[in-house]
Amino acid sequence: MRDLILYHIPTSGHSQSTMLGAFAARSSQIDYGERKIIGELLLNYQSSSV
Repeated sequence: MRDLILYHIPTSGHSQSTMLGAFAARSSQIDYGERKIIGELLLNYQSSSV
């Protein structure tokens, strides 16, 4: 599942893809530390793609 999330981040700048990744991170069985890291990655990606 984590690979799927990370796959969405670099492949497209569309906000729909990053929201998909964020939703997948929230709904999957990832521990808090990894979810926090993924959230930070998504935030960094969104801010850099503007």
